[in-house]
Amino acid sequence: TTAMDSQPRTAPPLRFRNVADLVRTNAAGFADRPVFAEKDAAGAYQPITWARLGDDVERVAAALRARGFKHGDKMVIFSPEKPCIAPALVPMRSGRS
Repeated sequence: TTAMDSQPRTAPPLRFRNVADLVRTNAAGFADRPVFAEKDAAGAYQPITWARLGDDVERVAAALRARGFKHGDKMVIFSPEKPCIAPALVPMRSGRS
């Protein structure tokens, strides 16, 4: 083994300011790649792409801004147990992000 092999490997540092920035960047760079899968009514898993996630986050954030939400406002998310991540990301995007 070499000295390089004995060094612990670490991931490169992330270059995102926040989760909203990560979604926006990955939606642009990996649009057609799946980010997660969601089970449909028939029980089959359907891929959710970065592009769809980015669009969902932007759409809901715009609706919140249109209703008067602004940076610093508080909100609560009540969601059923399913892999629906977009609502959790919306508040981060509707502010100054």
